[in-house]
Amino acid sequence: TVRPECAPQSTYSCDGQTIRRTDTSRLCETTTVDVQTCVAPSFCTAGAARCYLPAIVGAISTPVEFVASGARATISWTSTHASTCTVTGNGDEWTGRSGSELSSPITQEVKYSLNCVSMSSTFTDSVTLTPLPAR
Repeated sequence: TVRPECAPQSTYSCDGQTIRRTDTSRLCETTTVDVQTCVAPSFCTAGAARCYLPAIVGAISTPVEFVASGARATISWTSTHASTCTVTGNGDEWTGRSGSELSSPITQEVKYSLNCVSMSSTFTDSVTLTPLPAR
């Protein structure tokens, strides 16, 4: 017999890294199946039917803000949870999730930008270098 209080439905739950689907029939019978296992660093959340990747965390920096005109500066960057990152500025371009490179000569104010991507998010940060006038 069909029980009116049991409407057919499917619900999702998360147990650690495993997504589970529980199906309830019109007869109030339930079955549970593992749908997917999230691979670290991805994770699942209660009620979700998919794995999520953590957001990208990153930064670009230089030890100085001002440089002598024509001087070079060290540009450093880091990221976590990114698939790829690119740093661009002043005609320079470097790739890698983290690194440290020496810039081309700085002759005018220049912005170096860090752009990172993953399967689920993007991240952007920048740093500006300003040349000091020649004496």
